[in-house]
Amino acid sequence: MNEFDENVSNRNVSNKNRFKSDVFSISGAIKEVNVAKATKSKDVNCRAIPEIKGRTLFNADKVKEMLDKYVGKCKDSALIANLTAHNFKLEGNTIILFVDNDLQIKEMNSKLSSIQYQFAKLLNNGDVKLSISLSDESMKEDKKRFYTKEEIYNLFKKENPFVEDLKNFFDLDIDYK
Repeated sequence: MNEFDENVSNRNVSNKNRFKSDVFSISGAIKEVNVAKATKSKDVNCRAIPEIKGRTLFNADKVKEMLDKYVGKCKDSALIANLTAHNFKLEGNTIILFVDNDLQIKEMNSKLSSIQYQFAKLLNNGDVKLSISLSDESMKEDKKRFYTKEEIYNLFKKENPFVEDLKNFFDLDIDYK
């Protein structure tokens, strides 16, 4: 046997040993699938949020105290403004926060899960739910506020009904996004 044949036979032995250690098992496959699912769900922007197991009862005073504590730690000035502009409403375990317009609702909804987690943590109650609604004050026409593009267009159309005719005549597309 020459040197070439020895190297080939040694490689075959090492490959056989390698395949013996890579035996397929159901439990191994299940573990690999679970690991793959866990790593797939943890993307760069998402963190695993631990469950709040406490179920401490709370009332409006406790929520007000917690809200003041949260606002004191918060660095987002827009969020602070949205949280402090109106009084909240408490219905069971649901805290209803009021905002002035649809733009603020969209902004708050994008941060809702992290705010809800922080509220649940501060209140030590995992059943806390948050809801965002338009305030009754925001429905008044004379109040100054921020408007969405759709609201601006509708107000302009209300002031001048011919705007709709011009939009249709020139086949204009109004982007509300």
